[in-house]
Amino acid sequence: MTPQAPHVVSRTDPVPWSPGLALSWDDFQAEQNPAELEDAYSAIRYRPRWTVGSEQSADGSILFEISDLHITTEFWPVLSWARPDCDDGVLCHQQGHFDLGELVMREEVERVRSSVCGMRFPTRGKNEDQRKQNAREDSALVVESAIRKLEDMLAARQAQYDRDTRHGADSAAQRRFDGMLREALKG
Repeated sequence: MTPQAPHVVSRTDPVPWSPGLALSWDDFQAEQNPAELEDAYSAIRYRPRWTVGSEQSADGSILFEISDLHITTEFWPVLSWARPDCDDGVLCHQQGHFDLGELVMREEVERVRSSVCGMRFPTRGKNEDQRKQNAREDSALVVESAIRKLEDMLAARQAQYDRDTRHGADSAAQRRFDGMLREALKG
């Protein structure tokens, strides 16, 4: 949770994380999953944006290079659900999942960038247009692999968050996490 006055979102498009953004129950658009034990689920994903450039190497082959990678933490309403009888404590816990997603991204963004940015990869194609198209496709595979690793890290941290707070039922532990997240994400 963030210390600034919240503004409410209610839409079906992915919602990028921002300071002061507060989720509301209206943001949970998916049908609840009766097979799940949890009262609610927040779908948190990472959206990467990057630039791909190309250059000719000394041997005449064309190489592409990924640069300027930016990652946005997003809440996906159409994949998020809640039981109808949930209270505001559960909503607070779900906000914690969103905030934790942003924290993990901030902690790992430089590692992710260094794993893909500045690396040069050979392109495929018989002409410049094919090479450009293939460079975009190939760079997407490289970036998506790095994002999957980031999402795996997030899944492990979220599982620990759920265990530590007992899915928000341990109010003292939830308050500690809220304070830690607020402090880590300010500024």
